[in-house]
Amino acid sequence: MSIINKIEKEIEETIKASKPIHITLKKSEYDYRCSKILEEGDYLLTYSKKEAIKVSVVVDENTSIVNGFDEEEEEVQVILIKDSTTLLNSVKERLKITELPVTPSFLVGPPGTGKSTVIVRTIEEALKNNQRVLVLSPTNMAVGATC
Repeated sequence: MSIINKIEKEIEETIKASKPIHITLKKSEYDYRCSKILEEGDYLLTYSKKEAIKVSVVVDENTSIVNGFDEEEEEVQVILIKDSTTLLNSVKERLKITELPVTPSFLVGPPGTGKSTVIVRTIEEALKNNQRVLVLSPTNMAVGATC
């Protein structure tokens, strides 16, 4: 199976595993907010049977702010789905343009199984051998743990 096919399969599985979040957004002066604290990142937002749009969520104090959504209504019931496929799609597009000298590796597993330890040791070994390393993760915390 090619790396492009593996990434496409991972994208499909990610979309299937995403759980919708039903929330109410309230309009503030410049944006929409909800009192429920959401994970920061990219989401797909749908409401009133309209087409899904990409939005981003940032957390400020005890409020989640939804950027990229602009309507006239003061209060809107929406469904958000975490869009963790953005990174995989960009990698897929980049792989179509360039040819990699090595096959990328994906390390997946439940918490506490030693993924971070394996990644750090692998990166250290590659750097000792003057190899270039690219680490991608859907969260900043995971990348920070490896640096």
